[in-house]
This record gives sequence, C-alpha cells and structure tokens, in this order.
Amino acid sequence: MKIANDVTELIGHTPLVRLNKVTAGAGATIVAERRVPHEQGALAKAIEEVLGAGAELVIVFGASAIADRRDVIPAAVEAIGGRVEHFGMPVDPGNLLLLAEARGRPLLGAPGCARSPKENGFDWVLMRLLAGLEVPREAIAGLGVGGLLMEIVTRPQPRDEPVVAANRPIAALVLAAGRSTRMGGPNKLIAEIGGKPLVRIAVEQALASRAKPVIVVTGHERERPLRAPNTEQPRA
Repeated sequence: MKIANDVTELIGHTPLVRLNKVTAGAGATIVAERRVPHEQGALAKAIEEVLGAGAELVIVFGASAIADRRDVIPAAVEAIGGRVEHFGMPVDPGNLLLLAEARGRPLLGAPGCARSPKENGFDWVLMRLLAGLEVPREAIAGLGVGGLLMEIVTRPQPRDEPVVAANRPIAALVLAAGRSTRMGGPNKLIAEIGGKPLVRIAVEQALASRAKPVIVVTGHERERPLRAPNTEQPRA
C-alpha cells in the first residue's frame, strides 16, 4: 500500500519516523510528505496533490488535536468532495481520531497520541487499513471493549486505586487565561449562554461544589468582568 503522510506545521520528523516503524513489514511505503500551514485551503490542496500522486491512504498529522467536525482537517476533506466517516473513538489514548474518505481512498486524521512510540488506538485502525480491511463505524465502536490502553501489558501494570482519606480537602482550579485563537476572534470565555458568560458558569459550578478554595486563573482580557447583567460578582 502507498501512503501519503501529510504533516501540517510540525517541527521535526517524529510522525514520519513513527510511521516507518509502524508500517515495517506491512508491505506499505510512504510515497509523499507535505508540510503546509494548518489551514483548510492549504491542507485541501496538499491532500489533492498526494492523492494525485497515487497514495492509497492519507494520514494527516495536524498542528493541534481535532476538536470537532468543523475543524481544519475535516473541513479540508469536505472541501475536496470527501466525507467524514467517523470522528472519535472509544479508545484512550486515541479518542480524537478522524476517519474519512476522499476520492475513494481512506484518510486518517491522526490523534495526538499517534506521535507516541507506545501502542494506541491509532495503531489499531491503521493496521486494519494497511491490511486492506474496511473500518466501519461498528468496528470503531467495538474497540471500546478493552479500549483503556493505559493499562495494557506494554504499559505499566494495573495500579491499585489510591486510598483517599475522608474529608480530604480538594481545591478547584478554573483556567480562564486562554486567548480563544481557535474561535477566530471572539473570546469564548465571555460568550454568553443563557445570559451568563461561559467562564462565570464554570466558576459558579465550582463554587457550588465542595471544593475549597476555588481559584480562577486569568490572563487574556482579564479586565473583562465575570459579572452577568443584574447579578453579583461571584466570589472565589
């Protein structure tokens, strides 16, 4: 099988080295590699190029994990007439895998763990595709049985549950310093749901719990209030 490894904005050669190891003995060769900005247009063009070069399988390593079906990688697939077959997998590590089809050939949107030398859900799907097997939604759902790979024999052995002392103090940390760059402009932390900023809702839920203290970490636009109209400022 001929594979196109499409790397977007990644420093180093880790994914390529990883794929060479995984495909060893599987009769597969990497026929093309493209490095492009993590943008829909650039990625769509790169996918079309490697498919035109004869790749029978395309693997996309993104600059960040795929968040949902509207993210850069699935959007690029649909932009060239492809379709998303399945997003998400009940396997950890590997739950943010994307399986798609473009020009009649499979495309994998690799989860972050695909860069790891340890076995993960990406390997399970990739090896099926290298064997020429279809990977329907039912097969991916079935991987949930035994899908907690953190405890397989090639990783540390099953660990005993730690004994937690009664009334042990637990603090809550609300991270609200991000810039929401993936939103393309608006700060999602202050986007309102039901008349309340999203970050305020998170803080109120933390305050309603038994966690003490509740600490809110701010940074970007820290001057923007948590206050919703006609309400008091939450006290953390």
